[in-house]
Amino acid sequence: DETQIDTGIFSSGFTQVKIDGVSPIVVDARIDARPDSKLTLTAGQVNVNADIVLPSGDITMGGGNVNIADGVLISAAGL
Repeated sequence: DETQIDTGIFSSGFTQVKIDGVSPIVVDARIDARPDSKLTLTAGQVNVNADIVLPSGDITMGGGNVNIADGVLISAAGL
């Protein structure tokens, strides 16, 4: 089993998302968030296969192994 991230969660108005998983967390689709948003992904395994962009935001991933696929952009750069 794995936990898939619903990329629409930020477009629904959420600006802070924290996911703590026992099963691996997988990001398979691009995540775009509003400025100053926060995303925390914690599990024994976090697999990022798509871009994560949070302008002026905060991105935290950990808890075990974090794998980021080749060519994937992880950005919290300012506006």
